[in-house]
Amino acid sequence: VGDPIDEEGIKQIGKEGVTAMICDSTNVFNNNPSGSESEVRKSLKEIFSNKKQGKIIISCFASNIARLETILQVSKELNKCCYFLGRSLHRIYESAIENNYLKQFNNIIDDKEVQILNEDQLVVICTGSQGENRAGLSRIVNNNHKYVKLSANDLVIFSSREIPGNEKKISELKNKLLKKNVKIVDSKISKIHVSGHPSKKELRQMYEWVSPNTI
Repeated sequence: VGDPIDEEGIKQIGKEGVTAMICDSTNVFNNNPSGSESEVRKSLKEIFSNKKQGKIIISCFASNIARLETILQVSKELNKCCYFLGRSLHRIYESAIENNYLKQFNNIIDDKEVQILNEDQLVVICTGSQGENRAGLSRIVNNNHKYVKLSANDLVIFSSREIPGNEKKISELKNKLLKKNVKIVDSKISKIHVSGHPSKKELRQMYEWVSPNTI
């Protein structure tokens, strides 16, 4: 979110002289570029556009404000309303509003509105992409949410990566969804997630811009 990186500004800092620069990233061993959120926006718009019947349930990291903005924007463009499910999502959204982010969206609905909205127009943004038992997605799958219930026409999108160690929980959750005849889309099928952590090539580019004396 916010303005694009100021490449020339960073290069100017390098010209002024930098003794040492220290970078770290969980994607340092990944040779492929991490990608841009604009790619996710394009993919989600295509997926949302093709979904004519049933609701869309999309799970992501609650702290990923850029992803929330992407989902809200795509939904707004396609005349869909968004419902937040998960305490951490509500907390992050409130924090974002306090810091002047996500204020441009008027397509967010509450508990009363979600009960009367046509499901073809509904996008449920929820926590639980890592298979957490008490998170929003698991509550829906286990029929433990008061207002959101699964149906065979629904589409569930995992807009995140699998954190190592969570594979079993995520697989179990997906199996439950498949048993309910719900269609699943994840990052293995479509470009619906990009990492905020730079890859090896992107780290190298930053070093080249700054040109520190010590690496």
